[in-house]
Amino acid sequence: MTDAQTTVNAPTTGLSFAAIMYHINEGRMVRRAGWNGKGQFVYKTVGNTVSKDFIPKFASLPKSVKDFLSDKGEDVIFNSSLTIYNAQGEMQPGWLASQGDLMAEDWELV
Repeated sequence: MTDAQTTVNAPTTGLSFAAIMYHINEGRMVRRAGWNGKGQFVYKTVGNTVSKDFIPKFASLPKSVKDFLSDKGEDVIFNSSLTIYNAQGEMQPGWLASQGDLMAEDWELV
């Protein structure tokens, strides 16, 4: 059975965190059925390399960090991470699963 067939035939609700990680790594959005905040979901922000020439234009970095990175004169690698789209409609990078999230079996695909 291929990965594509497994994905098509796989359940999309009632999943464990371990099971949901496959879907996160495939670029899917996931959420918990038990979350109070409606519309929330988690996804994988894919890492990338930012050119050293772009660092001064990088809007989300404070000047002190831009100066430090510019002085190094190297491209900057941003690693992949989990991001949550929260109930307030905001993206929060660096989301960490709680103990409850890790143990829950109510994860589902969005």
